[in-house]
Amino acid sequence: MQFAKTILAIVAITSSAFAIDWTAPETLKCSKENWAAIKAAADPLIPMAPLILTPEQKAVFESIMNGATSMPENPTDEFLLALPNAIPPSLLDKTAGKIIQPCLDAAANPEPTAEPTAEPTAEPTAEPTAEPTAEPTAEPSSEEESSVSAEPTGEESSVPESSAPVEPTKCVPRPY
Repeated sequence: MQFAKTILAIVAITSSAFAIDWTAPETLKCSKENWAAIKAAADPLIPMAPLILTPEQKAVFESIMNGATSMPENPTDEFLLALPNAIPPSLLDKTAGKIIQPCLDAAANPEPTAEPTAEPTAEPTAEPTAEPTAEPTAEPSSEEESSVSAEPTGEESSVPESSAPVEPTKCVPRPY
């Protein structure tokens, strides 16, 4: 029992730097969107709750679960907002956090929606760039040839067979 709480404390300390704000509107939205996966990951852990929760957390957990032995099918905002008080946030991060993190990342970086608006304005600039591309094609090909001979790219066929074979490196143990 004490060992489980010690492990939980270590997990809480190490993952606190990467904690998710479980009260943020985006977190609530992403949690609801991915609730089926969260529920599937959390339901098997519910029988272990009395072993890892503090008495205060256990009381909150029992009150929000209302005697149920599995998570609700459709959680309310109140339920989701109470979870960090019932379950240590580090444990939430380990179970639900890894599921909703891609959704949170997408909400934080809405760059793909900005790109389609930039493409229609790029059409007039495509014509002037087509003319200079004819000249640089000769230069990059010579650069490519020099880079092929200087750096291996994984294509062994571009290396002439007349080149000297490479000796394998021998490992020699060092004395301590």
